[in-house]
Amino acid sequence: MIIIIIILYIITAIIESILGQTFMRFLSPVLILIFVIVYLQTIRSLEQEFKRVKHLSKKEILESVNMVDDKLGKSISLDTEEYKEIKYLQRIVKLVEENIIGEIRSKTELQHSMEQIEETLLKRLLNREEFQHSMERVEDTLLKDLLRKNEFQQLIKNTEDKIIKDVGTKTEQVYNQLDGLIAINKVLQDVRYPLPPFRGWAVSPDFTRILMKYIFDLQPELVVELGSGVSTIITGYCLKMNGKGKLISLEHEEKYYQDSLSSIKAHRLEDFVEMHYAPLKPYELNGTNYFWYDLSNVDLSRPVDLVTVDGPPGTIQKESRYPAYPLLVHYLNQNAIILVDDYIREDEREMVKLWLKDPALLQLSDINTEKGTCVLRYR
Repeated sequence: MIIIIIILYIITAIIESILGQTFMRFLSPVLILIFVIVYLQTIRSLEQEFKRVKHLSKKEILESVNMVDDKLGKSISLDTEEYKEIKYLQRIVKLVEENIIGEIRSKTELQHSMEQIEETLLKRLLNREEFQHSMERVEDTLLKDLLRKNEFQQLIKNTEDKIIKDVGTKTEQVYNQLDGLIAINKVLQDVRYPLPPFRGWAVSPDFTRILMKYIFDLQPELVVELGSGVSTIITGYCLKMNGKGKLISLEHEEKYYQDSLSSIKAHRLEDFVEMHYAPLKPYELNGTNYFWYDLSNVDLSRPVDLVTVDGPPGTIQKESRYPAYPLLVHYLNQNAIILVDDYIREDEREMVKLWLKDPALLQLSDINTEKGTCVLRYR
């Protein structure tokens, strides 16, 4: 546009020198109109440039401003009015530059602020995820605690039930033992000396009452007892009350043999009880080696009517009492009774199962005593 103004100025000077000032009076309005049109066109171009520059980068804006400065700088040599216009345009361009740079700076600051906001939101999101994860862990912990509490409550309930059941069982057992002792005391009224202790390794009162019943019912001529103790004395008294019969008691431990022998003498039962010290010796039965009572010094010439199985101890070996039936079966009288103590134990149950393979043996009853009692009959 500056070049066009310069050209117009030169043309005006030439025409004035040729045609004179009179003609220029008519031509001047036309030139002014042309100048105004050119000026407006320049302003419009600047506005378009301004709109375009808004979308340019800072580097491109600076290049455009420098280009405008270069163009404007070429007209410095023009007259004063035109120079003022040029300076005015430079100020406009400068303002536009500052405005655009300000907007770019504001935009940059805004972008920076947005980035900070994004980082803050991201941190909050991460914190929220961590919080949710923490809450999940808390929920898991509470759930586990609740499950443990439920398990603990169930354990308490099961324990309470077991205690109630055990107390009931123990109460019943105590009642049965007291009832057995009362029955024993009523029957054995002429006991001369204190009885050996019941229970523990020895028989319990409830088993003793069953033993007494079969002695009175069977009226046996010969009773064999495996393992001595209070049952030895009770059996001796019952045979004495029957007025007949003999008890052969086998004991493998010398101390208990001596204790039982002393009790027999104290109760004056020598005529009804025959005590034998019978150490354990090996036997082979069905391909298995067992340690059982030595019968070499025991007289079993008479048929046995009743057998009490309460030895040897289960600690000797598995099914340590199994040899009783195989080794005594040939001495049993018809309808002889076998009483098995400690039948609550697995070994004794397996032992009786093996015995019952002989069809001549019949299980009569499984009695719920303190340590369990099995009654069998040989046919």
